[in-house]
Amino acid sequence: MRRLVVSLVASCGLAVLAACAGGYGLTTTNNSSSPDRITFSTVSGQLNGVLSVAPNGNSPILVTGLGVKNNGYVAPDATSFSWAATYGTAATTYQSNVSGVTKPCTAPAATPPIPLFTASGGVYTAGSFSSQIGVAPVPGVAAPYCLIVVATAPSGQIGSFVVIVSNTP
Repeated sequence: MRRLVVSLVASCGLAVLAACAGGYGLTTTNNSSSPDRITFSTVSGQLNGVLSVAPNGNSPILVTGLGVKNNGYVAPDATSFSWAATYGTAATTYQSNVSGVTKPCTAPAATPPIPLFTASGGVYTAGSFSSQIGVAPVPGVAAPYCLIVVATAPSGQIGSFVVIVSNTP
């Protein structure tokens, strides 16, 4: 009879632990290490989707990406990203001030390749992984214009931010 009671208590304990496995207690095999979103920051703090760069600037502004889960934890699979950039079009809008005013991007007439830079100032090699990317105005392109910078985690999660190249965002 004691064995039956012990077995019953052990079975109930396992059932309770299994029910909690997706929550705070245990890690399950289907609890992905992929990020739910990617956040960006500069040395001045959190980047809320828009970065403004003067057209005559020549030093890249460093942006750091970080993949996080909805519970706020850093996703182990998202501390390094592959990076790419494209030119924005009039269909791309951005919030130009804290009041929520949105503006359309201006597409440049010329669209040469967009150079991205490593944290050490070298030219970023497409397809390589890095936690930081340097963004600067594209030489020879008349302002104003927008760049859309995209970070892709190894898991495929994508995050992006807009860079406004203008004297007045």
